[in-house]
Amino acid sequence: MKKIIASLLAVTLMFNSFIQEVSAVETQNGIIETEHIYLDGIEYVYHVGVNGEIEVEAVSKNTEGKLTVDSNAQAVAEVLDENGNIEEYEIEINDLTDKEVDVDIFDDNGKLIEEYDTMEELLEDEYECQAVATMSVTVISVSTLLKVLLLIAATVIVSGVVYYAAATVAETIQNNKKKRNLYYSAYLKGKDVYISYNKSISFKSAVSRVRYGKNIYTWTSANAKNVVLATGLGTIPKAEIDSASSRKKGFVYYYHWHTKNRNGAHAWFGRPYTK
Repeated sequence: MKKIIASLLAVTLMFNSFIQEVSAVETQNGIIETEHIYLDGIEYVYHVGVNGEIEVEAVSKNTEGKLTVDSNAQAVAEVLDENGNIEEYEIEINDLTDKEVDVDIFDDNGKLIEEYDTMEELLEDEYECQAVATMSVTVISVSTLLKVLLLIAATVIVSGVVYYAAATVAETIQNNKKKRNLYYSAYLKGKDVYISYNKSISFKSAVSRVRYGKNIYTWTSANAKNVVLATGLGTIPKAEIDSASSRKKGFVYYYHWHTKNRNGAHAWFGRPYTK
């Protein structure tokens, strides 16, 4: 635990400033979320598209650097080389959370050129991580783009699956009849619940997850309760949520069901609630 906390502090302190602003949700151009992130005086824009694709791009004047991640956690980074030419790198992201980092970077010939297996390796990569000025253009490195993605609270990547903050996709699920009846793997991180929005799971898989103490999310209380009942472990008498008085500012909460013996699993459902 101390190591994780120290790593998180290092992520924060390695930059002079970090500001995050949510600026749009569900726009006409197909973006379900847009955020502006300011890191060391450089502005980045983060987009999540309706198909789950993610973009992180440096947009400050005279900057160059972009990271695109598809719903299968396959990524492409576009950065400038020392001669001012745009280079593309293929990136396989298996894990990118505050606890686990497993990232491989390949050049355009498919050669593995860098691997990050711990947060410490990503943070300590001075050559890759620092934005440097050349030819009057600030070059954003591959690992800087990865760090921006790590610092953003809207997504995490676990075992090669992109998880989206439920609060950012709840409205889309609510407005889609098909998605309202689907089940998603869920992951609790920090201030929100994260779900495999682009990779729903079967009812059987949802039951298995809850039976073994793992979390799920679905839209309706009935679906969530049915998953818990199907484990054969019983349920608590009624769905729960933290009381309004006990909620922390900035955190997001959801109604949920537990097994009767409270094996650690949550069957979250419905819309988000905040303080």
